[in-house]
Amino acid sequence: VHVGPVTGLFVVLGVVMAESGMATAIADAVSSIGPAYALALPFVAGAGGYLTGSNSAANAMFAAPHAQIASSLGTSLVPTMAVHNVSSSMFMMASPGKVELAAQLSGQPNEGRRVLAQVGTVVLSTALLLGIGLAAFSVLVS
Repeated sequence: VHVGPVTGLFVVLGVVMAESGMATAIADAVSSIGPAYALALPFVAGAGGYLTGSNSAANAMFAAPHAQIASSLGTSLVPTMAVHNVSSSMFMMASPGKVELAAQLSGQPNEGRRVLAQVGTVVLSTALLLGIGLAAFSVLVS
């Protein structure tokens, strides 16, 4: 019940970023690093999922800037947004709140820290592979 208003505020923030030109300004600044941004994209998108605990909120905040960056770099939008969405979802599952909730509901409240370390390792490794894959795809297609 308490998640709805917070997610709604992140959606509003995303709309403000897109409509005010902030997403474009961010895209222009970041696109200066070129195709190497593909390596960072999963971690930036993941930060949104991790911090908000919501894939919808992460998409609302970072989808527009990532789409603008893909456009500025001339890379394909579909794989870029796919990596964005998958990364924000993965990092959301690794957020401390989600892991703690799962530990409490499973009846093993003392396992949260261990599970967080294991999930974090998998998520970071997968994000790195997604970034490498997106960078390779971007180079091959261009």
